[in-house]
Amino acid sequence: SVSSGDYPRAFIAKFDLNGFISWSTYFGNGESEITGMDVDAGGRLHITGYSNNQGLPATPLAGATSWPFTGTTTNSIIARFTPADTINWCTPYNGEVNTLVTGGVGSIKCFAGGFYVSTLAAATSPTIDLGGVAYYDSTNEGGQDCLLMKFNTVAHCDHATKFGGNGDDFPGWNSLMVNKDGDLYFVGRSASISGFPLVNDGGTCDSINGGHDGFIAMVHHGDLALTWSSFVNAPLSASCLDDQGHVFAVGTTIENAPGTFPVIDFASYYNQSTWNGDGDGVVIGYELGQAGDHLQYYG
Repeated sequence: SVSSGDYPRAFIAKFDLNGFISWSTYFGNGESEITGMDVDAGGRLHITGYSNNQGLPATPLAGATSWPFTGTTTNSIIARFTPADTINWCTPYNGEVNTLVTGGVGSIKCFAGGFYVSTLAAATSPTIDLGGVAYYDSTNEGGQDCLLMKFNTVAHCDHATKFGGNGDDFPGWNSLMVNKDGDLYFVGRSASISGFPLVNDGGTCDSINGGHDGFIAMVHHGDLALTWSSFVNAPLSASCLDDQGHVFAVGTTIENAPGTFPVIDFASYYNQSTWNGDGDGVVIGYELGQAGDHLQYYG
């Protein structure tokens, strides 16, 4: 985003292989920001973010889910473009988003069966239950909850659930990743000391409940069951996967007591076992099966 007066204005730019801009545009008006983006296998750009103005270019699509702009509050937004970079579908989907919190207000990740969106839940957040064993919570557990949504290939929302405990729970800026089997990993930060959905699947499962934690969770691709979730003794902001399915996450210790992060050294990996001061970063690696095999400071 770029600033215009007192407000950020969202914009999108596309570069060619030589690094030259081939297309750029403002997006929305008022206070608008794009906080997450991804491209699917068909070359279609997907974005998510927020806007406080009803001038958003809302674009319905046959079969897709669309919601109205909620009052005059700040709404989360999501849009998909065609391979030719015209708008295919765009909708607000969540009112009263607090854009001042630390931890971001939206991330999006495409996969073969559609795409996932994470954002902050609001009182007006739509919740949709896929049924079966899918993890689903339509109530606010206290403080600010995350909202986790799944859309299919035609942008229809199949499932939307709140996710959190009794404190403020926020998704990371780059909070979503999908492995080769379609399973979703979700990271963020939590101030909850009770009520958070922790699931022990035989790997690492910490229940620190210190009020300044990160979290990492795994959702099964087919039935959307919450198969594993754990606290981490550092708020997490981003995650990724390698081509073998190992999970990596990064965060910060800025709110945690000195030296409390559980360092694990993995042979041949870079390792910093010493806490060097307030605000050190952390890097975490998980082997297949959700067992933490490498945790280190960075900073």
